[in-house]
Amino acid sequence: MDAQAARSEEMAAHTIPERDIYPWGWSRRDLQRSLAIGFAALIGLLFLWQVQAILPPFLIAFAMAALLDPTVRHLEKHGHTRGRAIATLYLLGFLIVALLIVFVAPAVKNQVEDLSGNVGRYYTEIQRSADTWMGH
Repeated sequence: MDAQAARSEEMAAHTIPERDIYPWGWSRRDLQRSLAIGFAALIGLLFLWQVQAILPPFLIAFAMAALLDPTVRHLEKHGHTRGRAIATLYLLGFLIVALLIVFVAPAVKNQVEDLSGNVGRYYTEIQRSADTWMGH
């Protein structure tokens, strides 16, 4: 019986293929999966590099949609349709932009004009302060 058991173990060892071991203890399947993921990541990065000029508007739109979705859902829970909730948020956004243009833009314009009109004076003042500090 011992000879027969040893023979069956030897046959079983020859019929089951051993696991291929690559660096870091990976199998052939692990290596293939890692190479496929790396190749897909490289293709994705190349694609993003090619479309980088048009990517910012899409990223901004995605971020705005992600930020405004909870508000839209809240309005939907309180009886508004999705279209009405979105229209309300658009109207609110346009109102904020209009208020900024009406109230903030004139103040910014005045400050830029004041700054550009006094650049020479600011330059001489900075130069005089630097000379005093350096001991000249």
